[in-house]
Amino acid sequence: MDDNNYITGLQGMGGTGKTTLATQVGKELQKLKFFDHVVDTTVSYTPKIETIQDDIAGPLGLQLKNYNESERPKQLWSRLRNNEEKILVILDDVWGPIDFEKIGIPSEGDHNGCRVLLTTRYVHVCNSMGCERGKIIQLDLLSDEDSWTLFQKHAGISDHPPKHLLQKGREIVKECQGLPVAIAAIASTLKGQQSREKWDVTLKSLKKPMPMHGVDKDMTRFYKCLRYAYDDMKDEKTKELFLLCSVFHEDEEISTEILTRYSVAMGIFGEVEDKYDDFRSQVVVAKNELVDSCLLLKNAVGSAKMHDLVREAAQWIANNKIQVVKLFNNYHLKERRILDICHAKERAWISFLATLTLPSLRF
Repeated sequence: MDDNNYITGLQGMGGTGKTTLATQVGKELQKLKFFDHVVDTTVSYTPKIETIQDDIAGPLGLQLKNYNESERPKQLWSRLRNNEEKILVILDDVWGPIDFEKIGIPSEGDHNGCRVLLTTRYVHVCNSMGCERGKIIQLDLLSDEDSWTLFQKHAGISDHPPKHLLQKGREIVKECQGLPVAIAAIASTLKGQQSREKWDVTLKSLKKPMPMHGVDKDMTRFYKCLRYAYDDMKDEKTKELFLLCSVFHEDEEISTEILTRYSVAMGIFGEVEDKYDDFRSQVVVAKNELVDSCLLLKNAVGSAKMHDLVREAAQWIANNKIQVVKLFNNYHLKERRILDICHAKERAWISFLATLTLPSLRF
């Protein structure tokens, strides 16, 4: 990163790998000693200021829990302007202008060794944040060869596959239109599959016309890819867990414990007489299958989250599987749409939700 560039924008459509690239760039810059510290936080569509502050402050050894709302940004600002250290702040998944002063991030004219790298889908966000034309990096879709390389990796095929797989594979990759998330999801369904018929079915399914009500024209093929990956899952409970994960907030880290409690409450796993550890084990197995299928992202501490583009597609898939139920969230009664995965014998579990401490859910 140029020393003269305070804010650099990484822009590209959803699913092109902005987060992965920004993370790898940060690691490489720190390894090469360009920065003493690289910290990152996910901003999302509805930014949570305290969470962003804590994400930045924690790795820098600054604890903000004992400071009030007005003191927190001052403390963070002072830490980021340390004259003796160079700090890179990565702001991931930015949807609109951010008030740096409210968070505690130094301004462009008074930043010392602090630099900012933000990722976003939109050029206008980069412009509004002060990224001049030379400071905006546009991340395009993958080239044909890069797409094929990524497909090979996730499908587990060699550099010299059988001729029939090579031909079909190239055609399947073309249907993914260079979008890494789509390529990874489709390739994962073909891992270990050597039969010509399986690859034929996959290609025909991706080429087959499908009603796409409410889907942006540019995203129709991606949604078809995700729909195929979903339909290809053999275990119904894993499919239900996938749809359940889309209920959580965008970019929300979903712990195994919360996912287990939700799954028990919704009757996805286990019977009444089963023990909690049995429920949890079933959830972990299903969650790992979704991670292996590139439909969930797993972090270092074992929790998982759903890529925002996958989440949008999952909610679209679930559109005809939704029913309205009432959930108690702390002291507030709210109407929420929940996936229609509650069978008649399992509906009694709904009342169990009222006893849980649940995060707010947004659709």
